[in-house]
Amino acid sequence: MNMELHTPLLQVDDLHVEFGDPRDSLEVIRGVSLRVEAGRTMGIVGESGSGKSVTVMSLLGLLPKAGRVTAGTAHFMGQDLLELSERRMQSVRGGEIGMIFQDPMTALNPIMSIGQQIDESLRRHSPDLNRRSRHKRILELLDMVRIPRPDQRVNQHPHELSGGMRQRVMIAIAMANNPRLILADEPTTALDVTVQAQILRLLLEVQRESDAALVLITHDLGVIAEVADHATVMYAGTVVETGTVRDVFHRPSHPYTVGLLQSRLTLTTGERQELPTIPGQPPDLRLLPTGCAYRPRCHIAGSREICRTDRPPLNEVGPAHAAACFFSDELAPLQGANV
Repeated sequence: MNMELHTPLLQVDDLHVEFGDPRDSLEVIRGVSLRVEAGRTMGIVGESGSGKSVTVMSLLGLLPKAGRVTAGTAHFMGQDLLELSERRMQSVRGGEIGMIFQDPMTALNPIMSIGQQIDESLRRHSPDLNRRSRHKRILELLDMVRIPRPDQRVNQHPHELSGGMRQRVMIAIAMANNPRLILADEPTTALDVTVQAQILRLLLEVQRESDAALVLITHDLGVIAEVADHATVMYAGTVVETGTVRDVFHRPSHPYTVGLLQSRLTLTTGERQELPTIPGQPPDLRLLPTGCAYRPRCHIAGSREICRTDRPPLNEVGPAHAAACFFSDELAPLQGANV
């Protein structure tokens, strides 16, 4: 696959991650490659268990003790993140790379005020700022993420804030040191639809103002369509399709992508229709089928021998558009995608 345009901000190649004892391990990420351009937004989508969060956590050295990277590279600003010492990684996390976790209630420290938690990040990564300068920056950040009355909120604790407000604090912490890259792991999952839209809009505004790149993990294709420039679809620990949002939505080239798009809820008039779903369940990674992992759920694999015996590589199906399917040319373009 040759999709080289120019040097990306983040280039992940052939990432492999295992969990468990090395003598009896389970490979959960199987050869994932990603490229994220400076100032652009990459959306990573897939069902639960597809490997989205594990991929991102491995880049920042945040895997649980049972997890380990076994192969691959992740080049960011001239350095391989997977080769950094823990000391160097601590300076990258929260500094050059900002992280927004899925659940702010567990990510934030309940016994520290929100001002103290932002200040902690500033003291670690911006030691040239004195106490007064840090306090000014904290108020600026709270104002930037649209938290009203920042001079009062700064002394409040996480439990005193709503879910949407806590997520805004997480965004403020992530942006505190002007990172070049923001990683957001399903940042709106626990929020209602109205607040979700506000947070997504805010995240995009902040990202564009800072010209940072954004990697957004989600299971919601509507979110990808709304905010991302490029989309990466993951299934069973691998990338099965990647390309511009327009290509992926209008010319999906993997049966899984087609299934996800057809399963989206849309507002239409006329008779009530049953929402299409993808048959079956994501595979147990301990019992992956031979050949294509998606084969048991695929509507075009049928009894084709190659789908049973070979794992399809990620091949170009168009400019900057690739899919891991032997029969991508049989997938008719999905008409009417709302991008």
